[in-house]
Amino acid sequence: APRATTGRLPSVYAIAAFPPLFWAGNFLIARLMRDAVPPVQLSFWRWALALLILIPFCWRPIAENWPRIRANLPFLALLGAIGVTAFNCFVYAALHHTTIVNAALVNSLLPVVTFLLAYLLLKERLTARQLAGIAVSLCGALLVICRGEPTQLLAFTPNRGDVLVFVGMSCWALYTVLVRRRPAGLP
Repeated sequence: APRATTGRLPSVYAIAAFPPLFWAGNFLIARLMRDAVPPVQLSFWRWALALLILIPFCWRPIAENWPRIRANLPFLALLGAIGVTAFNCFVYAALHHTTIVNAALVNSLLPVVTFLLAYLLLKERLTARQLAGIAVSLCGALLVICRGEPTQLLAFTPNRGDVLVFVGMSCWALYTVLVRRRPAGLP
């Protein structure tokens, strides 16, 4: 039995690499397109393409659940506005003023902000493991930001783009927390 599962591990790792590559590709394409396509338009076309790709897979579950979806449209619209629209528009605008590396570094604070929002909004208690994860994430981000020299943190001044990435990333963290409060029965 162990042989059957070990043969699958390389493919699992390969598949697990796709989300970070897509996130990185998103930042790269947005930075390259910054002078050609405004941030809101870039976000619109990105999600319009995603919609076209997903429709064949999602139309039936949407049709089957339409009464529940329609009843919860305000909540779903809020989630879409925060998690999809705001995050992307802020990041795309940020990439007019900061580098891809800075944007990725600021975005690496996502786990920290998500846990903090979960604690503040949902009164969710953090486990020791989650606190350790927050500490590791924060230390790693700070280590990279200061390039291994802690004294550089004192001289660090974020630019406009870094702040916009942080706002966008905070919107995504808020989305991540709120999506857990979706109404019962909504897939």
